[in-house]
Amino acid sequence: MDLPEPVVELHWWPSARPIVPLELTRLNRVGEAMVRARLAKPQASALATAEQLLAWVSNRWRYSATTYFGPPDANMILDRVAAGGRFGGVEYTIVLSQALNALEIPARRLVLYAKGYHARPDAAHHVTEAWIDDLGKWVLLDGRNGATWRDSDGTPLSALELQRRYQAGSRPEFSRTGTGQSFEVPDAGTWFGYFSTVVAKDGLAWADGSYVPVLAGGTVIRSSRLADSDIDAAPDLSAMSTSITDRGGAALVFHTDHPYSNGFLVTDTATKDATKLGPGEPFSLAGEPGHQQLTVAVTTPYGSLSARHLHYVVRAGEAGTPPAG
Repeated sequence: MDLPEPVVELHWWPSARPIVPLELTRLNRVGEAMVRARLAKPQASALATAEQLLAWVSNRWRYSATTYFGPPDANMILDRVAAGGRFGGVEYTIVLSQALNALEIPARRLVLYAKGYHARPDAAHHVTEAWIDDLGKWVLLDGRNGATWRDSDGTPLSALELQRRYQAGSRPEFSRTGTGQSFEVPDAGTWFGYFSTVVAKDGLAWADGSYVPVLAGGTVIRSSRLADSDIDAAPDLSAMSTSITDRGGAALVFHTDHPYSNGFLVTDTATKDATKLGPGEPFSLAGEPGHQQLTVAVTTPYGSLSARHLHYVVRAGEAGTPPAG
């Protein structure tokens, strides 16, 4: 029996793999407002804002081996610094990570471990990793040194990219972004040696092969999830997933794991007409009969992220309307 073709048919739509929950280093709403009051106005791009914060944090105090005892709170640390306190790499990382999140740049604390860390008390180095919207990738920010690691074209690299470079024996440029007071040169090679093992602070740890969960002295390296590969180590926050709802006919709702998304931008690839959707706002599968070629992008305060393709066909009347007869 011949059947009529469907009125609307999806051919391609945004689809993201589930990600491991992000362990971002954030304060509560009041704490974030207090941190923002200490910071300069954000730049137009996420990268420029992150580099501005990196330079600012690395200049707050001169590095000391003194440890801050208290909750991981940037405001408390900065208050003690203003009173003459001096702290170490952990505290640079707390302040930088929480400041980035206060300016709506997703950031997490990472701990890097040098080879043989199970027997070396000096084998850990604390850093921040931030998702940079305008690059569409994670970038490692070394608050203690006011530095990033950069590819040959100047692109800052992520922790996972650096771990893979370490494994391949290919060291990129160690680049100072600011004029930090604490920059030391046990040379760049020494700092690069910390990429033997990478762990998100109390979050995801990953290893391809064996894994040692204890630091020298018996300190357990805590993680909420231990993965047997690095596939989940750098989730793509520009990705999105799609669900279907009824809005007087078939409609799509887009979803993202980006914590600071303010919606989506749907653009017709032929006419360049753009539709801004708020979070959870449906997009109706309607239009003139024929193939509809569009793109969908996550939007944030720093702009639109990488676009995904959306292709559907409308065959007769409005989408969702059954053919006559």
